[in-house]
Amino acid sequence: MRESSFDISSVGYLNDAGYTYKTTPGKTRALETILATAGANAIRSRLWVNPTDTSKTCEHSRIAPLSHKIYLAL
Repeated sequence: MRESSFDISSVGYLNDAGYTYKTTPGKTRALETILATAGANAIRSRLWVNPTDTSKTCEHSRIAPLSHKIYLAL
């Protein structure tokens, strides 16, 4: 299986800023759901050491049900 991945490091920040993500028909969905539907099967996330801005964190529990491979970048 070919790997297709995306970086979720800034998703929390973008969500806090009011960004939304829409499917081609215009339905609002979570970004990870849209990308999984499009064939993404892996995610990358940066680990922040003592982040002062909590918007840089991502709820990894939102990713777990998708059964993606998870890569962490230090």
